[in-house]
Amino acid sequence: MKKLCKWKGEDNAALTDLMNTYFSHANLPIGLERNGVKNP
Repeated sequence: MKKLCKWKGEDNAALTDLMNTYFSHANLPIGLERNGVKNP
């Protein structure tokens, strides 16, 4: 099965931030977890 999206982590966060800024939601924080979630 092919992956639909080749973007990962920082690329997704950057795109989400760009879209939020474009649609006037620049005050929404976008976070990126790099070490995994300790207690999901």
